[in-house]
Amino acid sequence: MFSPALNASGGGIVLINGASSAPTKAERAFYDKTGGRIGKWLDELGVAYSVRTESDLASGRARRATIIILPYNPNLSGKQLERLETFLANGGKLIVCYGSNPRLAELFGVQLGKYQAAKEPGRWSSFRFNGSAPPLTPQEVIQDSGNIFPVRPISGTSKIIACWQDAGGNILPDPAWLQSDKGFWMTHILLGEDSENKKKMLLAMLAFYDPGLWKNAAQRELRKIERFAGCSGVSDFISALKSGASSSGAELSTQIDRINSQYALLRNYFGQKDYRQAVATAYKLKSLLINAYAMSQARLSGKEFRGVWNHSGLGLFPGNWDKTCRVLAQSGITAVFPNVLWAGMAHYPSKYAAQSDDSKQLGDQLAQCVSAAHRAGLEVHAWKVCWNLEWADKGFIEKMRRQGRLQKNNRGETVNWLCPSDPANVAFELNAIREAASRYDLDGIHLDYIRYPDVNTCFCPGCRQRYEAWSGRTVKNWPRDVLSGKLADTYSTWRSRQITEFMRAVRNETKKINMKIKLSAAVYPKYPECSRSIGQDWGVWLREGLVDFVCPMDYFPDVSAFNEMLAHRNALRKYGKNIYPGIGATLTNGDLDGGVFLGQLSALRRYGAGGFMLFDLNRSLSKNFLPLLGK
Repeated sequence: MFSPALNASGGGIVLINGASSAPTKAERAFYDKTGGRIGKWLDELGVAYSVRTESDLASGRARRATIIILPYNPNLSGKQLERLETFLANGGKLIVCYGSNPRLAELFGVQLGKYQAAKEPGRWSSFRFNGSAPPLTPQEVIQDSGNIFPVRPISGTSKIIACWQDAGGNILPDPAWLQSDKGFWMTHILLGEDSENKKKMLLAMLAFYDPGLWKNAAQRELRKIERFAGCSGVSDFISALKSGASSSGAELSTQIDRINSQYALLRNYFGQKDYRQAVATAYKLKSLLINAYAMSQARLSGKEFRGVWNHSGLGLFPGNWDKTCRVLAQSGITAVFPNVLWAGMAHYPSKYAAQSDDSKQLGDQLAQCVSAAHRAGLEVHAWKVCWNLEWADKGFIEKMRRQGRLQKNNRGETVNWLCPSDPANVAFELNAIREAASRYDLDGIHLDYIRYPDVNTCFCPGCRQRYEAWSGRTVKNWPRDVLSGKLADTYSTWRSRQITEFMRAVRNETKKINMKIKLSAAVYPKYPECSRSIGQDWGVWLREGLVDFVCPMDYFPDVSAFNEMLAHRNALRKYGKNIYPGIGATLTNGDLDGGVFLGQLSALRRYGAGGFMLFDLNRSLSKNFLPLLGK
């Protein structure tokens, strides 16, 4: 019942954008992003598709589809379900993510369960495919989901092809993917991590119903291999390896032999028009090329700083920082930056911030991290989110609102960020930093969101009073005169001074507590433009010694854009040893290609950077990127 039934050659694949049915602006943006992520992957796979709205589906404008992808469409109407029923009855196939409609589940041939939220971090961290999955589906695909909408197979109608695994790699009874004769169904949406494996997974599912896709995929994979690392062919890449490799001759020779063998096999399969086998061989060859490229990198200097941001603040294995730190140390990482302190919330007991639910369950995360990291020889830099109240308790936000301590934008609307020019807010943030620096044996304090949200903030009454007192001028038309009028330049200077003076205050306070504590900041990459747009004049911070280092968030999808940004900051090159570029290896819109990752590492070393930072410490970084550093 699961045999292929279509031959659309990619032309009949339709992605349904559900944003039009989202009830709020934020949800519409989320729906757009979710569908856009899958669209980006299809583009990178070279799979032809079209995007339609749910209204198009209801009106029949998606009638030429042979495969419909529902990336996140929880609000399907009766008319839309009728169209899908007709579509399925006529032999069409679906890929459904996070379906929650009982009628759709019935049409698909699965039994819908009830929404579930994870009771502990790392509950659903990857899906493990079984032998029933389509050919060339990766055995494991990483995804850390905080909730699922379960479905169960119906005997004789549908089957489980993948189950969830927890952070420890234990296979759970919870289905992740199911298949029926109607297509494939996932119990959550597709998130961005491990995107290379997710692209392989999507191709395998689509090609199961449209084998013609293998030809396009094989052609595309061959082109990528011929252009790997900016070379003009595999022989060119091998020549570059031989001239610049730092690995031993025997090791390199073995690697080159494997590359040549797989490349010959790939060309043979391609010539025989066995495109699926050509793609399988290309996957193996790409892995060999990336490993060889990693081996050819200059040996990591003992003085090079190699840090990793950990956005969750819980490590790779929640509740087990020792295991996380062992993985990092073995990969050559020298420092971990756990996200443990926000404006209004902390991953430990605090006088100035509410304790997070995760730390109540797992214990003091900063204490556990410091203890484990120091045993493993790693530095710990406590990551502090400044001003931004996204993670704060609603009661705390309302209290700040009543006290007039929140920012206002140019339209007079309240923004849930603390105003950096308010002395009470400065004292509040300094107290929280002082507490962490005094209580824990930290190697550093790392400030994030040390800026304004954008150019349109802050224009609260307090800012007006404090700016007028500083400048000695009365603003007649607020905020027009300081936003785009004759006072715009001085107001921009005043804004950036608020951030710089806060940085100066943090520097002074931490030095009083412990002279060895390093102070750093995550900063916008485009300098000096960010000084005016968000008040982040980090060139001044370097010149005046207010920070030990900065970490520009150089999150670019290719090597050329990364190089361009490094060149844009050439005026600061003499401070290169205090600049640790941040590589966005794993982001919400997808991971970097392994070759691009290594190319960016090479670029920052040529620039003379004192080290680098990796975003973000998750299972995809651990599996796909950290091993490359160890080579």
